[in-house]
Amino acid sequence: MTVSESFSQYLCWNPSEVEKTVFVDAVSPSDAVFLATHQPMRIIRTSFTGSGDSKYVTEQELLQEFLRENESMMLLPIRGESGAGKSHLVRWMGAKIGDGNERRRVIYVPKYGTNLRKVIELILDKMEGDEVPELRAALHEATTKLDEKAAPSALLAALADRIEYSNWPSPATSDTQQTKDELQTRLPVLLRDVFFRDWFLRKDGLIAHFVHSALSGTRQGDHEKPFEFTTDELPTRLDDRDAARAARDVNYSLKYPTAARIAVEMMTTQLGPAIQTVFGLEGAVSLTDVMMETRRTLAKQDMELVLLIEDFTILQGIQRELLDAIVEPTKRPNEPDLCGIRTTLAVTSGYFDSLADTIKTRAAFASHVYDLNVPFSSGDTEGERTTLDFVGRYLNATRVGSAGLEAAWNRSKRIDADWIPNACEGCGFKKPCHESFGQTSDGYGLYPFNDVAVKRTVYAVTSSSFFDPRAVLGQVIRRTIEAEAADIKNGLFPSKEYGQSFVSAARPQKALPANVSMAVNDFPSPERRRVLLTLWGDSPDSIVNLPPGIHSAFSIPIITEVPTETPEWHETEAASQPTLKPDGSSERSARQIELIDQWATGNGLLDADIARELRQYLADALRTRVDWDITLMRPGAAFVREAIDQASFEIDQAAGGRSAGPRVWKTSIGPSEISGAILRAIVQHRTLGSWVFPGGPDAYRRLCNLLDSWAVEVVDHCRRLTDVETGASLATAMQALVVGAAFMGVAEAASDDPLDLLSAAFTPKAQAHLHETIGRDGATGTAARAAIEERRNDIIERVLLSYGARQGGGAMAHAIDAVPMLQAIEDLVSLGDNAAPAEEASPFVAGYAKALLRQWSGPIALEVSQIRIAVEQINSALGGTSDLYELGNLLADAARAAGDVKTFYPGHEMLKFTQECEALTGAGTLDAVYDIEDHLKNHAEGSERATLVWLATRPTVRLSPLRTFLIRAGNVLGEAHQRGQLALNAQSGSTGVGDSHNAALEQLVRAMRRAGGIL
Repeated sequence: MTVSESFSQYLCWNPSEVEKTVFVDAVSPSDAVFLATHQPMRIIRTSFTGSGDSKYVTEQELLQEFLRENESMMLLPIRGESGAGKSHLVRWMGAKIGDGNERRRVIYVPKYGTNLRKVIELILDKMEGDEVPELRAALHEATTKLDEKAAPSALLAALADRIEYSNWPSPATSDTQQTKDELQTRLPVLLRDVFFRDWFLRKDGLIAHFVHSALSGTRQGDHEKPFEFTTDELPTRLDDRDAARAARDVNYSLKYPTAARIAVEMMTTQLGPAIQTVFGLEGAVSLTDVMMETRRTLAKQDMELVLLIEDFTILQGIQRELLDAIVEPTKRPNEPDLCGIRTTLAVTSGYFDSLADTIKTRAAFASHVYDLNVPFSSGDTEGERTTLDFVGRYLNATRVGSAGLEAAWNRSKRIDADWIPNACEGCGFKKPCHESFGQTSDGYGLYPFNDVAVKRTVYAVTSSSFFDPRAVLGQVIRRTIEAEAADIKNGLFPSKEYGQSFVSAARPQKALPANVSMAVNDFPSPERRRVLLTLWGDSPDSIVNLPPGIHSAFSIPIITEVPTETPEWHETEAASQPTLKPDGSSERSARQIELIDQWATGNGLLDADIARELRQYLADALRTRVDWDITLMRPGAAFVREAIDQASFEIDQAAGGRSAGPRVWKTSIGPSEISGAILRAIVQHRTLGSWVFPGGPDAYRRLCNLLDSWAVEVVDHCRRLTDVETGASLATAMQALVVGAAFMGVAEAASDDPLDLLSAAFTPKAQAHLHETIGRDGATGTAARAAIEERRNDIIERVLLSYGARQGGGAMAHAIDAVPMLQAIEDLVSLGDNAAPAEEASPFVAGYAKALLRQWSGPIALEVSQIRIAVEQINSALGGTSDLYELGNLLADAARAAGDVKTFYPGHEMLKFTQECEALTGAGTLDAVYDIEDHLKNHAEGSERATLVWLATRPTVRLSPLRTFLIRAGNVLGEAHQRGQLALNAQSGSTGVGDSHNAALEQLVRAMRRAGGIL
């Protein structure tokens, strides 16, 4: 047996060692494993502002800048996307700096195995000064009671308080200011509502995620994105009927983009301060105070402070305090000197961009930004070498094993020494292995990869143009030497499934040519040979043998009659592409065609973007292919878009190729030679603008045949869905159109005259009271929006199509057969307002009707009842008087008196409250109450449709704030009275102060009595 033969199916590593040496998050508890796998990184150095030249630097150059002499302040961010190796680099810096310098106080904050409390304790442990014990005690007292059940509620409550009582800077525009002012008082109502609290505290929500991280620590695999609210965290898509009315009002207002944006900004801004409240960091002593005290103490000792932070996001809640203390200069006028401070922190690109400009400005004078988002592409010789060395170090570490690395490290204990054992030395297979598979610049063998296989697999799993260590470790190295170890040992590697896992639609590479793929069928192990030639051979243009050791290791026989080649990797296919117009789309189109060809043969997934474009093309083409005039249907444009859209087409084996939920009509397209030809031709047609290209006319004929057959299916489905020619469908349609008109505020809809109701039924949605109705909330608001926003016009068109007469071939109905419609309306009047939709109605009509008619009387009665209660409460509060001017002045004077003796809290609210009191005296406020009372009397015994018309146009805007203010007045003045009484009791026996308190209390009592019932 030759050495080459005995090399077959050989494992030179123990698969059980992989989990001890290959850590996907580049974090190892062992210094030996960490240093043995640490590959010097390629880093791009830029300025803080992004201006000026960028350049590649080494880790040593980064460290030299960080430790540069005579620097009083150094803030050195290490920026990169998740998985780029930021934490790894910070740990390497920590190992190089060490704790050996007596002039340095080093604080190292690890990414994993800690939580916010431990991080704060870790920082405090290295701090000095009289204030440290106080802050430590506050932290202990606050967090001792916290657990993952209680902490989320406490944090949400603190967030609501911070939003309501904080002083907010003025926005750039008055509209934004008004929205922010409203949200400052209304958003806390949403956060405190019992129904919505469950949404904000759900297990997969931001607050629960943060609390878990803060109390239990960050886990491997957690994302590095900062904890900040987005519009997805808003509950605007919830069915909020069980929530309080005031909270529903706020939630509906957040459906508007501007309000939603401002709301999430306010919540994110106050999240940090709320965290400090919950963790006991909001008091007389702050973390900034402690750090400043420590810097003053260390300055006296001629020492400096060094902060090494593996992940800046784990410091949520204390980031601002840390940054404020970090960027404070050492020398300030009339202040004690502060010690020098050096800080490096790992931060994602987006989070770095959000750092305050003032911090960036101060730090820009002291250092640079070091970026790990380093491009990876072919032709970059240094990048290719670094990639091979990166993979090789982990392969060698696994071969040596964790115990072997620990023993070698313990013998050396010198970071810069050549202490790492090379497992290839002394291996009997080193020569055939290295000659066939290759080796790194450190002399580590690449087996079971070769140069090409490393580059192709790494390129495939790198989703962007940046080198991604985390993806390489998990999807390339561990996948191959752990998951595929059994197949290598059993002669089943590389399998077809292994090859398919490195087909990337986002970053395609040259596929094995079809002639080569077919030719390998004549030789042993055709499936595995295809993968071998693709990944290890870089898809050659003809059948070749790779270096003999590769065939031997994988038990794939050499073909005697073909040449042997040593392959070289090329990032993308260099073959000639179709001739396309030179408009910048030719390269993209050629790549799309390549991916379609791979998909058609079953050798790859179709990219989601390509699938989406193809489905949209087919939807647009099919809409134009259906002749609605011939079908006598002529449905509205909205219905046509619903019946035929890109979700109507499913493309099998395509990312995002399947549509969610039922559709009016749907078809499926699977991979085949014909499907591939048609889709490839569509790409060429979209690029060239014509079908004049090789194979184009034939592909166009096939596409037209498909579209014609699909058009027949679409029409058949639409006929069944939109039919209103039956009595049940017509009755339901007319009923829904009349009630919909009532929701829209059409006056004729309040009548019982069938002709008035017929006119109301055909009033288009364009004439609705959009400015009034669209802002309504609650169950009636939901139905009102359905009346305006859904398919009302489409149903009108469908009824006119069935019962209207047209002149010639025109689309407009010039006359209608009113007899069946009036009969349906008369039945509606005789049955009363509560008639239910017919069960036999077509789905198209029934879906609209159910939104309007199902239990619609209940919400109307409830809303009228709520209005009646509100009016009664307001009248009770006003004491039956119209003298709002006197009441407003009395309340304002009482507030000022309470403010003078410091019992109106918080103080900044007093001015706002007195302004609201002045607004109460405005003309027309009480008139609104009287107008609503009149409407309630007039419609007490009327039909529900008449009530609906009134509800659609009533002036709710003035009623709700008046009631809310009166309730608010009672609350704030009552609280001020209680505080004043307590203060007066505490100061019994004193003079002067007691008199002022007595006077203020008397004013408060007069105001409360004068205001009446609610107060």
